Amino acid sequence: MDDKSNVCDTYRRKNAIVSSEEDTDNFTGKRINYLYKSHRNFDLDQTESGKYRDSICEGDAPIYPLNPSRDHEDPQPEDDSEDRCQKSPTECRCNALLYVFGGYIVGLLMVLIWYYRNPQEACKDLNRKWIFIVLLALLLIILVRRRAARCIAVLCLSSCSSNLFRIVVIALAFLVAFSGPVKNIIHNTCILANTLTCEQNVLIQALMLMQRIINDPSHSVEEAFKTTLGEVSRLMNKLDKLLLNLERPIAHIHAIFKTCTDWLFLQKDHYDYKMGTPYNRCLKAGNLSIAHCKSEFGEGQKECCKLKLFLWFCDSLKTYKSFFNDNIQWSQMVIRDIFQRLQLCFIKIRFIFITTISFDHSLKFNSTDPFPSNKDHINVQDVKEELEAQRYKIHLVNLWLNLIIFILLIIIIYQSVCFWFRYLSNDNYENFYITEAFEDYDDQYHQIMGLRALPLSNCEDNRYVKISSMRLLSKEFDTFYRSAIFLVITGIQLFCICFVDYSLYSMLTLMSYHGHMIEDVKPPAYTKIVINCGGKIGDMLRDLVQAFEPKTCKMNTQRCLPTPGYPKYLRYVWILLLYLLAWFLVFWEPYGLRQRHCVMTYFYPEESRRRSHDLHDIILKNRKSLFKARCEEARLLNSFESTHEFESFATWLNSRLNWYGLTLYLNRFKQNLQCRCLSCCTVSFIGRCCTLCNKPLNKCDNVPCTWPSCRGIYCKMCFQESNNKCVLCCPEIDDELLEPENSSGNSEADFCSIDNKDPQPRDKIT
Repeated sequence: MDDKSNVCDTYRRKNAIVSSEEDTDNFTGKRINYLYKSHRNFDLDQTESGKYRDSICEGDAPIYPLNPSRDHEDPQPEDDSEDRCQKSPTECRCNALLYVFGGYIVGLLMVLIWYYRNPQEACKDLNRKWIFIVLLALLLIILVRRRAARCIAVLCLSSCSSNLFRIVVIALAFLVAFSGPVKNIIHNTCILANTLTCEQNVLIQALMLMQRIINDPSHSVEEAFKTTLGEVSRLMNKLDKLLLNLERPIAHIHAIFKTCTDWLFLQKDHYDYKMGTPYNRCLKAGNLSIAHCKSEFGEGQKECCKLKLFLWFCDSLKTYKSFFNDNIQWSQMVIRDIFQRLQLCFIKIRFIFITTISFDHSLKFNSTDPFPSNKDHINVQDVKEELEAQRYKIHLVNLWLNLIIFILLIIIIYQSVCFWFRYLSNDNYENFYITEAFEDYDDQYHQIMGLRALPLSNCEDNRYVKISSMRLLSKEFDTFYRSAIFLVITGIQLFCICFVDYSLYSMLTLMSYHGHMIEDVKPPAYTKIVINCGGKIGDMLRDLVQAFEPKTCKMNTQRCLPTPGYPKYLRYVWILLLYLLAWFLVFWEPYGLRQRHCVMTYFYPEESRRRSHDLHDIILKNRKSLFKARCEEARLLNSFESTHEFESFATWLNSRLNWYGLTLYLNRFKQNLQCRCLSCCTVSFIGRCCTLCNKPLNKCDNVPCTWPSCRGIYCKMCFQESNNKCVLCCPEIDDELLEPENSSGNSEADFCSIDNKDPQPRDKIT
């Protein structure tokens, strides 16, 4: 009784040291906590003691709860006067948060009013950063004033090891992949498409001439003649310019001669009009001579004074109407003849190059156009528009990934709130971890009642584990297995994305390198006429020879060579780091999720102690039924097993990893002989598991059934608990399991033996 009173005093002292903040949260969570407090019974009266005695086998010490219970008929006990006096300050503290919220909102409204009156400052300051600061300040107020909010915030940090946060990490990796390698893949794909389009158009142009020659030779000949006539026409234009240069000075000379002739005719008309005919002018000149002679010599009989002589001399001029008629007409005829001959020569030269060739086609082929049609060419702009439409879909995927990340973060917060609520409202929610409070309570319970829940049996090891242990439970290992498969699949996808990005870049780089190393396509060598010098005649001959040159074309293929986008190797590093972080979270997930219970223990120590007490009672109550259930399960599995292997590979691997982790833990913290022996057993597994507890068996710890057709094999401890009999083939095992002396609650059960010879102490650390 002294020990019991000391324990009760210790609990009272611990419960008395509570901060005002805890009082506030206990008051607000009173209704939630009562949902599970009403299920516990701490009464030590005779009725409840009889119930506990009936639930165990005879010969065992009865199990008594340590703390008194409350009345079940009173769902919410009334507080005494002292509690009512102490509630008013608590309620004031609860209302203080509302006052803080009200003051914060009023201050925020005042700031918004000031910004409303100063729109320039509002445009400068009111942005996303301002909204983030406002929300962050609101969150800090909640965290400072409410313990539950701080607890949920820490739970959110502990939930970073959950599968949802791992999905967030993988989504971030895919987001980085879409913003880096995938974007570069699309960019290089556009470049490759443009390159192929350009090369195809060049190839179409190169093959079109040969295709036309094959399909329709007459049109090819026509094009050749037209090309030749075009060259001849260009030559004629040059020759015409030369002839014009020759005609211009001749025409100028002709114009000068014509001007002179016109002047002479004008002078003739003037003489004819003023002086008359040559006969009259001759007679007038004779009369003047006679008159001058008479004035000089007198009217004597001189020879110069004889009129007959002048009449005789002028008589020969009667037939001439003018002195200029014969000379002007002759010269005019000569000049006209010269210029007419020159004009005829120029006309003949021009007619030499004037030729008309007509073609009459009686057959119609497919390719009759002089140039390839537009439908044969691929429009580069259409290809770009199609690829841009595909790139728009990538932007939608990017937005969808951002939305998924945001939703997952909200779900993580929601799960943390759900865990907090269910932890406080449900005793059995994830209550399978052995904590320090559980061990302390087990020691106290052993001192008072004489019973112990620790160490756990092998069957119980599959359901309960110490919270600081490296060993994993079966469902934790299943989560690890599914997460590993998911990460392997996503890792292959991310690797393929990065590999395709780098491979496409390497391919385009090689195409560009070898394309620049190859020269442009040139026509084959042929005999060619070369004319050097010669002046204008040489130029004319060169043009004429050029007109009959074979039709060739040079293809510039380097303009179609790609210039690939450079891969962003830093994004590769980020993807690798995020992927490694996801793998680290896979291994850390079971241990990280266990930290949530440590967080709840820190913020709610009383609730944690109560849960450990409940777990202690459950283990003691279900120890016998658990072993019997494992036996029945083993029989059912044995009945429906179709192969000689009793356990599947996944179950065996799970058990082996669990026990191997336990061995590492023992080797690290327990440097004794027994642990070294256990370490030796880890390298001598026989490849089979215990029929009851799924523990991997080794050469030192296995007891096979001696019946030839039985597949049962056990560890030593399970074989001791089954009274050294096989649960698969022994028909008396059911009756023996129900006998009182076989109860696992007996203190002698901790030292069972095989054939009552070798005691096996149960001192495992879980």
